[in-house]
Amino acid sequence: MLLWIQRNVLKSSAYISLAAFFGFGGLDLAINGPASLIPAAILAAGLFAARLRDWAAVIAIVLAAAGNLFLGVKPGFAGGITLCVIAMVAAFGSRLWSLITLGVAVVAGIALVSKLVFVSGLGVFEVQTYGPNAALNVALFGFGLVIATSFAAFLIGRLTITRARHVGTSTDQVVAFRERARLNLQIAEQDARFEIAKDISELVIQRLTAAVSLADGATFALRGESELAERTLSQVSQSARQAHIELRRLYDMLNKLDKVNAAPPGIADLDPLIPLYRELGYNINLNHLGKKLPLEEGLELAIYRIVFDALENIQVHVPHGADVSIDFIWSEAGLQVLVKDNGVEVANRKAGLIGGGFEVADDQRALVETITGAGITAMRERAGLYGGAIEANRVPGVGFTVSAIFPELSR
Repeated sequence: MLLWIQRNVLKSSAYISLAAFFGFGGLDLAINGPASLIPAAILAAGLFAARLRDWAAVIAIVLAAAGNLFLGVKPGFAGGITLCVIAMVAAFGSRLWSLITLGVAVVAGIALVSKLVFVSGLGVFEVQTYGPNAALNVALFGFGLVIATSFAAFLIGRLTITRARHVGTSTDQVVAFRERARLNLQIAEQDARFEIAKDISELVIQRLTAAVSLADGATFALRGESELAERTLSQVSQSARQAHIELRRLYDMLNKLDKVNAAPPGIADLDPLIPLYRELGYNINLNHLGKKLPLEEGLELAIYRIVFDALENIQVHVPHGADVSIDFIWSEAGLQVLVKDNGVEVANRKAGLIGGGFEVADDQRALVETITGAGITAMRERAGLYGGAIEANRVPGVGFTVSAIFPELSR
């Protein structure tokens, strides 16, 4: 909501000011009569202009207070619009003008309370006071109420914008967590690439070492035969030595790199994703059926990535409000992972389609259709590394299902 207000300045200001005018101004109209709409309209205009010009809020508060003081309009619910103005300027205005707006609002409120108690008298509201200090006590109570509510509105505005900028909304936190999960995957895969690079560089070093040795031996063997052969072999030896030095530097660098302090994500790391996708608007559940089997780290990473990519695809293509299930079905030696959604059913329901919005031809097409795409191909490659397979298919009128099958985990 706050993000929408920040991005749509004019539209959000118009909606908020109209809501405040019709809400608070309507109450004043019903209780105090048509004249009370004058200060309400002025304050609503100031609320609308506050996002564009900070000083407009101060002018609106002064004019509204003057209307109450000199036009004989009884103070009413329009004070609620004043609190909205204070909160708006505190949230989106400069620090200087937010403090000026707060101060002007407090002074205007105290002036209205003073006029009401000491000049007009509470009789205008059919309230009687008794005792020599009754009016003073009522005035002090009114002053305290004005100051307390004004400061409360100011603090609400400041806390709201501070939370949005430095803490973030629940949606911001969901996005941050998903980004962190994606980075963890990249880090884990990068670690694997470093391991492969170290193995390859070590092999190349061994082969170059042998080449250097052979070249040195040939140089000594041919020293008496031909100066040209000697010169050529010396160049080969020198080039090989230079390559050997460079590869040794690469190997040492890769071996001296500290491992990134982040364990590759596994199946257990899917649990925190569940409440986050619920926050995004999906009815998601994670279930384990059967006895869990111990898995090697690389296989857990592959399964995590398959489920993560399936959820990413759901967020792109499936409407909010859909049911999503992640089922781990464990057998004695294997595992099947099912990621299912009913996005088509939800979309058809929202579109008002009768009968599920599918026909017999959809059933026939689903039986023979082969799902392709970069994401599905990557899933199949990851599963294939561990003797697994990926099946992806549409369920007509319901949604989409991704099945990862690992029949022999013990191999």
